[in-house]
Amino acid sequence: MLPLVIGVRSDLHVQAVLDHASRPIAVLDVSSLAAGRYSLFGSRLDFGDESGVKLLWTPDTPVRGWVRRVAPEDWFVGVKGESREAAVQTSWIGLITELLRAVRVEWLSHIDAIVPAENKLRLVEIAQRVGVSTPKTVVSNSVEAIRSTLGHEEVIAKPLGPGHFIDRTQAFGVFSRAVRLAEIPPGALKAAPFIFQEKLEAERHFRVVTVGDEVWSAVLEADGLPVDWRSDKLAHHRFRSVVTPAEIALGALRMTDEFGIGYSSQDWIETRDGFFLVDVNPSGQWLFLPNEIGTQVAAAIARWLVGEFN
Repeated sequence: MLPLVIGVRSDLHVQAVLDHASRPIAVLDVSSLAAGRYSLFGSRLDFGDESGVKLLWTPDTPVRGWVRRVAPEDWFVGVKGESREAAVQTSWIGLITELLRAVRVEWLSHIDAIVPAENKLRLVEIAQRVGVSTPKTVVSNSVEAIRSTLGHEEVIAKPLGPGHFIDRTQAFGVFSRAVRLAEIPPGALKAAPFIFQEKLEAERHFRVVTVGDEVWSAVLEADGLPVDWRSDKLAHHRFRSVVTPAEIALGALRMTDEFGIGYSSQDWIETRDGFFLVDVNPSGQWLFLPNEIGTQVAAAIARWLVGEFN
């Protein structure tokens, strides 16, 4: 079994997995492809990465792979849309995504499953299908349509697209927040599409991590926190490990089964009315959680990659 990680060794999550692996794992992304030596023909890949790990497989070679990130976060920073540099950077993205599809690898989560799982509207559709509760949701640029659909004046607004961006060299996060519909300026909803959801009063936040059919959970008390706990830097360090509630464990695995992803980092909230799924991230972080969870998740991914469990 040949193990492979799509990412960079400097990524702390990648390094955590490598540290728990019983043998060397090849690591590559667009930057290492560009810097290393590769040959891709048909379903055969010959690759040598910067650490000296060599990888050669054919359609008959059993390979397992985990997709952490196909390109560095700053891959397109400062690149103009129609420039020569943009064309070059995009071509590298095209190469690695085609590699993920062309080469016969058993992926923990295939790229064609990761992309739909990142779609927040697809999440709501899947959740309804498998009986998982989510906040009532609408995407609209009409305040009246949002009000009539959700039935409340105060709602939660969150970006439909990426929740972060880089302006020159500075990174910004776009967090979910509560808004009053009457206070939205005229024309503001035409700037970009946003998701609007009913505002649920969270008592606790759950971060739920899955690898295969294993589930780990950490909980964060919601009292005193903003709607989106991620906007509070201290909140990341206040999670504590808990036994996963049966309803969340069942729902989390139903979602991963339906999406066809072997890894996920999910956000759930607990209210007086029960548990609600907020997000499913097929490439999300886990190392900010209590150490025992971080260690077990990294070890589980490593074991899967080297074929030590199915």
